[in-house]
Amino acid sequence: MKFDDLHKIFKEKFKTGRLADISKELGVTPQVVSNWKSRNHIPYKYVKKLREIEKVLEAPSHSFDADVAPILYEDAGDTKTLIEIINLYREVMKRKKIFFTSISIIIVFSFLYLKFFYVSTYTSTGTIIQATEGDEKSKIGGLASQFGISMSSGSSGILSREVYPSIIKSYNFLYEMLSKDHKYKKFENIKLINIMMGADTTSRNWENFEKLIAVQKLSSKIMVLVDRKTSLIDIRVTTNDPILSRDIAKNIISELDLSLKKFEENQLTEKLEYISIRIDEVSKELEKAEENLKGFREKNRRISSSPLLLLEEDRLIREVDVQVEIFTILKSQLELTQVELINRSNTILTIDTPRMPLHQTNSKPSRVFIFCFIIGLFISVFVAIIPDWIKNNMLDS
Repeated sequence: MKFDDLHKIFKEKFKTGRLADISKELGVTPQVVSNWKSRNHIPYKYVKKLREIEKVLEAPSHSFDADVAPILYEDAGDTKTLIEIINLYREVMKRKKIFFTSISIIIVFSFLYLKFFYVSTYTSTGTIIQATEGDEKSKIGGLASQFGISMSSGSSGILSREVYPSIIKSYNFLYEMLSKDHKYKKFENIKLINIMMGADTTSRNWENFEKLIAVQKLSSKIMVLVDRKTSLIDIRVTTNDPILSRDIAKNIISELDLSLKKFEENQLTEKLEYISIRIDEVSKELEKAEENLKGFREKNRRISSSPLLLLEEDRLIREVDVQVEIFTILKSQLELTQVELINRSNTILTIDTPRMPLHQTNSKPSRVFIFCFIIGLFISVFVAIIPDWIKNNMLDS
């Protein structure tokens, strides 16, 4: 098409021949229109666009006359948007079979996913805090090593908080959890390992790799969050059953407290045994030192005139004093350890007991379906218009 023909069309149907109006309607700059005028040639892409505009203006619902023309150009942006929407609709309808086939496939797959694969999840949360600090650092560090977790001695005071997630996620701890019975759906008493493996209540000897799989599945359902400012620890359990989520969270807290108490008791018992052995050893050494001092004094009754004998006597007295002091310290430690073993308190305090969640954590099936439908709509439109887009770009190039 020549520029003169384009100018004539705009004069007749749009009542304007200004380059600015032509560029605005076709979506180009006035400089581009000026180049068309100098070459007296219009690219095919814009000829096609002009024909689409003419079709819109000739449609019954879009009657056009000279009185409406000024208003049209005052709101050229809205007109352009409307034209683009209509063009998009026409492009999609050209390949409506592809469009409806694509969206139908996505809807079917969404339905199948919701029917056979979608699982509602429920999260129960319990909040705990360590009951004591100070001496607990060494105890928790030893407990961590018991579960196969290596803790450096220079990690200062974070052991009391940071080690809990590692203990809860450890294999030994989770394996103990798998042996506990739970109420799950139609089962009144079923072991947690059977639930994780999708088995019934029939007890069986699980293979090592099956136990490992069950531990990994249980670990993926547990999240432990530590607040470094407040030292609060949140234990979150997410499963497909609200009662099961609550019971697992409660069992984790009770098992953690039991494990810490058991380890503390073992530590105190070992300490008592060591102190008792040392008391026996020191008692013998003290008795020997006293006998040495007694024998020395019996053999040397007049030592005031002999500096060498006085020094030897002082040495024997010091030996007795040292053994007496060690013996006294050990006896006091023995009494304190016995009292501590009897008066052991809770190692953790439960701030918020896990409760049964009332609402599911993930999105409801209806929302998931609506989301899939919207995504499917965009994909179907893209699939329908992409062939023409590629074809037009190839022609322009």
